[in-house]
Amino acid sequence: MDHNISLITTLAAGFGMALVLGLIAERLKLPALVGYLVAGILIGPATPGFVADVNIAAQLSEIGVMLLMFGVGLHFSVRDLLAVKRIAVPGALASREIPFVVAEQNRELVERLRERGIPSVSGDAADPSVLIQAHIADADTLVVTLPDPINIRQMVDTARTLNPDIEILLRTHSEAESEMLRKDKLGTVFFGEEELAKGMTKHLLGRYAQQGTTP
Repeated sequence: MDHNISLITTLAAGFGMALVLGLIAERLKLPALVGYLVAGILIGPATPGFVADVNIAAQLSEIGVMLLMFGVGLHFSVRDLLAVKRIAVPGALASREIPFVVAEQNRELVERLRERGIPSVSGDAADPSVLIQAHIADADTLVVTLPDPINIRQMVDTARTLNPDIEILLRTHSEAESEMLRKDKLGTVFFGEEELAKGMTKHLLGRYAQQGTTP
């Protein structure tokens, strides 16, 4: 009797290569995620040698996505989410029933968010594994509010590696930081005081434009 072992060989090759190359990447001071990506390339059809079953690999990846979203969905409640619609960005998204996930280092805050039905993951968003848990590969937009430029760069690199078309919005806390991030083209940058001044100016000009006078 012939046995089809495509599933077994795909799992074995995938996990084996990911383990070895993940460890090598960490030794080189790179995220383990880089090693996982290289492992996929090496056992894919674009390189010589062993080629994993692409169809089975695609199905396994779908299972991974399903499990991730199931875990997030366990803490999701539209009713409770809409109850916090006054909270800045999450509130704006919740009021329009746009799905989102919050990544937060404070474990107690994460638990409170989950109690209110807000999908949240605990950990440093600069860690690729945390962004993976937040399902960054399928996200439309990444919103970063951290004041640390180094961590911002790490998050942007991870997000663009997993999702090249993702839109990135960055909140900065100083004019110098704002200029640096814009120069490096890491995303659309919003500087608090600058945006406040723009908003006030727009409101003022709009008001007097309607009246046909000048202040």
